[in-house]
This record gives sequence, C-alpha cells and structure tokens, in this order.
Amino acid sequence: MPRAYPVELRERVVAAHRAGMGSYDEIARVFKVGVASVSRWLSLAREGGSLEPATRSTPPSRLLSEEGLQFIRQTIEALPDSTILELVAAYEEEFGVAMSRATMSRAVNETLGFTRKKGVSARQPR
Repeated sequence: MPRAYPVELRERVVAAHRAGMGSYDEIARVFKVGVASVSRWLSLAREGGSLEPATRSTPPSRLLSEEGLQFIRQTIEALPDSTILELVAAYEEEFGVAMSRATMSRAVNETLGFTRKKGVSARQPR
C-alpha cells in the first residue's frame, strides 16, 4: 500500500486554499495530489481535526508469522520442485487457514527470497 502524504504537504494545501490560491482542482494540480485528498484535508481542517495520517489497524497476517514462514521455508527445502498451489495446499492442511495463490507467491518470492521456476512446458531447451 502506498505511503501517506506528509503532514507538511497537507498543511501547505490547506494554507494555499485559505490564501485563495484557487479551486480544489487547481490546488490538486499544483501540489500533484488528488482532488479527493484536497477535499478531505480541507474538511479535516475546517472541523478542527488533525492532518496527521491515520494509523493502520490491520492485524498481522498469520502467514507472516514466524511459524508460518518457517513452515513454508521447510516445505520448499524438503520439496524444492513444489508448485505454489502445492504450497498453498500444504499450508492450508497444516494451519487450517485458506490463502490465495497470490499471497503464497508473495510470501515465497518477496518475503523469503525464493524464486519459483515455470513448469517444464515453459522451459526452453538448451
């Protein structure tokens, strides 16, 4: 997920509007932000709210727990030719948690640093 805009930028947008710099569209264009962001920040400023970005309250995924990642790593090391779908099935069997192929792929490639090769039919002969 993208990073939140800094408070300083939000304050400059509010100050520009108060100085009569232009419409929401014009201010959004000048500061290279969305019109919805300008509207939201000005509304917050009018209501006396904080321009600080909201904190995310998403609970940590069980997949990203150390135990889950360790299981995936051990499974790959024991069965190096396993596919992403086979890893998903093994994970679901072990932990009873359903997950998508994309989630497993991100965990394997980005978090653990393993690369998965395409199937035999996609390989080119040498």
